[in-house]
Amino acid sequence: MNDIFKPDIFSVSSQVTSVVSTEMHQEISALLGRHFQRYTNARINVSQFGGMEINSNNFLIQDGNAACVLKKFNILSEQSRQLVSHQLKLSMQLREAGLPLPVFLKPDSSDAFVFSDRESDWVLMAFVEGDFFAGGAVEHTNAVKVILDLWKTLSAIHPPPELPIIQPIGKDDAELLTSVRTINNFSAGFPGLSTTDLRNMLHQIEHELLTVLAISSDLMAPVNACHIDLHPHNLLMKNTDVAAILDVESFQIAPTYPALAFNLFKLSRQAVVFQKMNAIQINALKSDIHRLVEQRHIVPDLSKLNIYAKAEILRRIFIILRLNLQGNFRWNHVLPIQINALKEADLTI
Repeated sequence: MNDIFKPDIFSVSSQVTSVVSTEMHQEISALLGRHFQRYTNARINVSQFGGMEINSNNFLIQDGNAACVLKKFNILSEQSRQLVSHQLKLSMQLREAGLPLPVFLKPDSSDAFVFSDRESDWVLMAFVEGDFFAGGAVEHTNAVKVILDLWKTLSAIHPPPELPIIQPIGKDDAELLTSVRTINNFSAGFPGLSTTDLRNMLHQIEHELLTVLAISSDLMAPVNACHIDLHPHNLLMKNTDVAAILDVESFQIAPTYPALAFNLFKLSRQAVVFQKMNAIQINALKSDIHRLVEQRHIVPDLSKLNIYAKAEILRRIFIILRLNLQGNFRWNHVLPIQINALKEADLTI
């Protein structure tokens, strides 16, 4: 297992902040004062989240009484603004159902959570104290239980029809793989890999794709609202319990089994790395996950859980391959990580 289960960007569990410049402090202070009376003439401290480029558009606002997080978006279209509003409303609905999601705050002069200012859109939420999911044994069990509770709750909620729809992996992806093989400049995006390495990588993708397509009918249903990206930095933990589920923009309509299995895989991978598990311990972890999933009757065939996870991993791989066809190599550094994830999923879930 020398080439898999290596520490990655999510292996750092502490939240990282830095003090903003005086100019930015003044801009954010004035911005908040224009939209929230509580911040008018208030003395606040402003820090910016930004460890390893994650959450770098989030700002921690402290005024002595309470703390909030201000999230910045690039200016959104009206359609995108409405979409984010629907995702925030779904998040609040889940919070009312007892799940650990942040409280979002509406500006004084608006009934919408999203507000525009200085050529950007913004959302303000209550700050939740905690660190990112690290992968300890107890917190892993607790996090898995919360994710399963989230899925059970989502299955009983009629999702907002405005949410984005994620298409499952399919035959079009097999045709795309053929196209990638035929383009002459594909290797240009991978200067560190030999032609042989690239050929082997594409062969592995094809092999895994055939495995997934063999159960394609299972991937089509059920389809419902899901959180499609519960990686370790989207779970805040406090004393081994889940304090908050983050990144509500990842609530989308998708095939539920691949989305659930992928999220369980990401947490299990983190546990393997953090606890430095050996093969016997990894197998025990896998058995524990199957037991917890079986107790909630969410997935009918646990033997396919790893294939469901690989379906979502492959969906992400094919996004990268499509970008290559367009001459966009921005995410190519992630591709070897996703290839390893295909191997890791077989072992962990």
